[in-house]
Amino acid sequence: MNGRPVWYLPDIGNIGLPPRDLKISPQGTITFLLDKRAYEINYNADILWKTPNDGKVSGVPGEGYHHEFTRLSNGNYTVLGKKPVQWELPSSIDSSVLHAPGVIITRDSSTGKYYQKMELGTVIEYDHAGDVVWSWSLSDLLKGSDLYHRRTAEGLFDLDVHENSFYFDENEKVLYVSLRDVSRILKIKYPEGTVLNAFGGKYEQGVREVHNDLFCYQHSCKVSHEGHLYLYNNNGCNSNEHPKIIMMEQPSASGQELKKVWEYECNVEGMDKKGGIDSLFTSGGNVLELPDHSMFVSMCVTYSNLFMIGRDKRIIWNARSEKWDPGKKKWVIATNAQTNASGVYSVTVTNTTTGCISSNTLTVTIKPTPVIPVITGNDPCQGSTFNLGATSDPGSTYSWNGPSCFSSALQNPSIAPATIANTGTYTVIATLNGCPSLPDTASFIIYPIPPAPTGPDTVYCQQAATVPLSASGNNLLWYTSATGGTGSPYAPIPPDSTVGTTTWYVSQTINGCESPRGPISVTTLYVPQFNITGNTTLCEGSGTTLHYSGPALTAADYLWSIPNGATITGGNLTSDSIALLFDSVHTQYVTLTASDYNGKCTTTETIPVIIVMPPLSQFYIKPNICLGDTVVVAMTHITPSSTIFAWDFDRADTIAYNSNSGGPYSLSWHDTGIHVIKLTTTTDIGCTTPPVFDTFMVHGYPDARI
Repeated sequence: MNGRPVWYLPDIGNIGLPPRDLKISPQGTITFLLDKRAYEINYNADILWKTPNDGKVSGVPGEGYHHEFTRLSNGNYTVLGKKPVQWELPSSIDSSVLHAPGVIITRDSSTGKYYQKMELGTVIEYDHAGDVVWSWSLSDLLKGSDLYHRRTAEGLFDLDVHENSFYFDENEKVLYVSLRDVSRILKIKYPEGTVLNAFGGKYEQGVREVHNDLFCYQHSCKVSHEGHLYLYNNNGCNSNEHPKIIMMEQPSASGQELKKVWEYECNVEGMDKKGGIDSLFTSGGNVLELPDHSMFVSMCVTYSNLFMIGRDKRIIWNARSEKWDPGKKKWVIATNAQTNASGVYSVTVTNTTTGCISSNTLTVTIKPTPVIPVITGNDPCQGSTFNLGATSDPGSTYSWNGPSCFSSALQNPSIAPATIANTGTYTVIATLNGCPSLPDTASFIIYPIPPAPTGPDTVYCQQAATVPLSASGNNLLWYTSATGGTGSPYAPIPPDSTVGTTTWYVSQTINGCESPRGPISVTTLYVPQFNITGNTTLCEGSGTTLHYSGPALTAADYLWSIPNGATITGGNLTSDSIALLFDSVHTQYVTLTASDYNGKCTTTETIPVIIVMPPLSQFYIKPNICLGDTVVVAMTHITPSSTIFAWDFDRADTIAYNSNSGGPYSLSWHDTGIHVIKLTTTTDIGCTTPPVFDTFMVHGYPDARI
């Protein structure tokens, strides 16, 4: 607070200076942007991590990192990037009125449309391995109506959006992105990437600037401890107003605007036009709420000032790296002399009474205090090895303390196996030449192994429509065995044809820790395949017995369905066989539903039963004939199904007959008296009619003697 430096950024090799967005991470490291790359270093300027710059998000060589780089509390990194897009120009916009110095305008000869090459912002989240964990692109959301309003002083359309900061609210899972040149802040849901709200960015016909009633050309949007949105307002829409720090209450619903609850006008020490400043607004700046809720402010061109302001709007601290020279009308470097306290000190003592003088010297060496060590480590899973590390000045010794009486003199100690009791805050002090450093602390969590997921066992019938398996848990992995193998994030779909039980195994992963595998079984049951057997073509008045004919079933159920008028003469409706008698002549239908496993899997079969009418035959003979006369006996009626005819001519002599056994017959009798002819007819399926009879008298010739 007295202005003395406690640390400076050392030379970092060949990457050059100065950096941008220099800040201390939650892990006690230092992060910054430089030359379109982002770096993490320790206090010795050792590079601990840097962005891969592999173009996986932008789709071109390099990601164009700019403006903001933040390490999250979970150890991941977020950074602003750029993605080139070919932006289609509306037909109403003449490409000649675009403010696009150095930007390529192309025309598609096949469609006649014009396209402008633009670079729109991205937000990329990396893990420590440099892999992309999540990304968001403004090009997925931006519309033409967001762009064709701003004009330069020359009346040209300026399509720049200029993403210049973001803030990730890790607790609320919300990302705020500042779009400076359209005076807008987007509130984005993480990880979905959808817009929850858009603040600012009003357009008015005939007004050159995109503006709103709260801020214009803003930088550094963040969220305060009360949940208010605050930012550094460059105030670029008005050259006669100072930049401001503005804090705004967020609305409770989408589509509503912010409400200003606090602001501070940055007018300190010569910040006015009396000193020769042409415009009061700034081109950039930063603001950060401190733990005591005061605001730390950094002002860029044209002020280059640092100060702290309380919520009561009183200046707590003010430091300027430059000072304004009214005579030169420009900022000049403010310097302070520095001395090295190491050296030879002498003392002279003079006795003023006697005039005797005595002197002595003392060599004082002030040893440098080692830099604060930087703790590294991860949040391991219970039962694994917990590795800690610390870096400070070369030659330093280390002293560690932590939960559960942990202590170590190693630079990089480890705990194996890690337990939940090892969760907590660890402290390390580096000592060099007997001088201890200030301690560094870091908190780590030993995550418990989650329980195995649970899910329902499932039973299907063959050929049923199966669905993917399900289980409760997070980040599920599916396996075909209880141990070993490679898990799949895709739930298996059980087969529908193979009878039997198959078991899959599923685990869940929480905080990087995989659980044991839980079994989930799927049983496929046999679906009955059968026929109905028995005599299915019957004569009227006769019966039949029908049977289930198929494989033996487990816990079988049978159910017969019979037509009206049918009578059960054996078995019953729930037996595997049934005897039936039918009362009418036509085709009847009998149905059997067979199921196994107490009705779980069912098949239904239907069979026709044909009831045949008995044959009908009739014939005629004269009632009186003479002895020895030849008489023709012929059928007078016969049903088409009749095929077999059994005649009894009562001792007649057959003289002639047709090849058809149904007659006609030529007959004669050689005895007198009453005779009876009998006929029995049978169909082709064996149905026999009751016999029919006809009676006649054979008369002898009269005695003709004279």
